[in-house]
Amino acid sequence: MRYRGWIFFVAALGAAACATSPFKTTWKAADEKPLSLRGRTMAAICLSDVEALRRNAEQAIVEEIGARGGSGLAGYTVLDAEATADRARGFSLLRARGAELALVIRAASRERDTLRVHPWFGGGLGGWGGRGIGWGWGVFYDPAYADPETAVTVEIRLYAMEGERLLWAAASQARVPSDWVAFLRGLAREALARMETEGVLY
Repeated sequence: MRYRGWIFFVAALGAAACATSPFKTTWKAADEKPLSLRGRTMAAICLSDVEALRRNAEQAIVEEIGARGGSGLAGYTVLDAEATADRARGFSLLRARGAELALVIRAASRERDTLRVHPWFGGGLGGWGGRGIGWGWGVFYDPAYADPETAVTVEIRLYAMEGERLLWAAASQARVPSDWVAFLRGLAREALARMETEGVLY
């Protein structure tokens, strides 16, 4: 599957952008039935070349999945560099470990004062990209080199392993956080809650 095109839009970032919800845009598959997270294994995947960030963020997201009755599987325990670069192989390995769902997160773009969001919502799907070009996304830039005044867009996707189907997607906008792991944990928590509200999970 390949992208049918990128649509770009630019949005100003207000000081209270996340006061009520951290998500500026969400999308869900219209033809999918709600899934119960209880008793299901959900893989947590943070696309990052910063290994410490990847491991710590995935472990934090696994804890959030467990808090909602699911069984979390940290991607780093299954996917090596080659598997991270190949979505088909990555999904195959995750399925072999019993994963039925995958929550994938990455930083999409960073710009001073404005944000460019790439809404893949509803379009053809590529892979998950960057260090896995096959995933359709780039990976996290190294936070050590981020200007704290820079705006960042974080994108989250929920996949069903069977058929590699995109079930839900969202984009969040914020200033570069001082604590990436806490920031991503909070986004994962909010994403899971939003999926329940929108009837994707229950």
